[in-house]
Amino acid sequence: MFTLLLLSLLCQAQSDSGCQVDYRFTITDPADEMVAAELKLSDLSAMSAPIHLRFAEGFAFARLPEPRLQGEIEIVAGSDPAVQLKRVSAYHWTLDPANSDVVRLKWQVPLDHRDLPQVKGRDEYEYPYLRSDHGMLVMSTLALLPDEVNEQKIRVGFHLPTDWTLHAPWPRLQKGLWSFRPNSKRALQSDMVAVGGWKVHQQVVSGMNLVVAFSPEQEFLYDDVVAKVAPIVEAELKLFGSAPQKD
Repeated sequence: MFTLLLLSLLCQAQSDSGCQVDYRFTITDPADEMVAAELKLSDLSAMSAPIHLRFAEGFAFARLPEPRLQGEIEIVAGSDPAVQLKRVSAYHWTLDPANSDVVRLKWQVPLDHRDLPQVKGRDEYEYPYLRSDHGMLVMSTLALLPDEVNEQKIRVGFHLPTDWTLHAPWPRLQKGLWSFRPNSKRALQSDMVAVGGWKVHQQVVSGMNLVVAFSPEQEFLYDDVVAKVAPIVEAELKLFGSAPQKD
């Protein structure tokens, strides 16, 4: 089973206030092609009720009428019975934490997006998948995120099958652990994460750490892409006058 634990704590959009936002994703058996997610909201005294939570919309050309979920989003057992979660629309929920300072939610996401009639074919590349030896996580399909977050307090952790690697486009927080801090809320909901047996090329280009990942089906492209991508990136940095971030 592909288990995705998503631990998130809400926060106000202020640099030194609000709460921590933590996500943790765990893959156990890729054969089930399923993501189990848990969202932990804490320090909720800093938040005004109700708390609005959403999955990302409009990230792909092939749009689904609602997020791909198996069952409902649930409040984890042990929470205050007064806590209320309501679905407002297809991609939007509200949470009333009552007087609780910590609330946990959980849900499951089947990674069968590429088999859906709306997606199958030319738009498959926009959606996640999982194979026996590797997969690609599209965060837009997985992350339920509150409207108000302190972007400096978002953290994402991963647990993977033995010998699987992970490549995320975010600064790493702890060596030896798949723990990261996305650069922004938009990055958390828009970026892709490569897990498992991807072939990776890394080099520094104009002060930027460039990482190019090839899935097993794409390895025949490795030599040609590696030879061309660095000059392209260097030219773009020069053209747009962008200084790469330190991390």
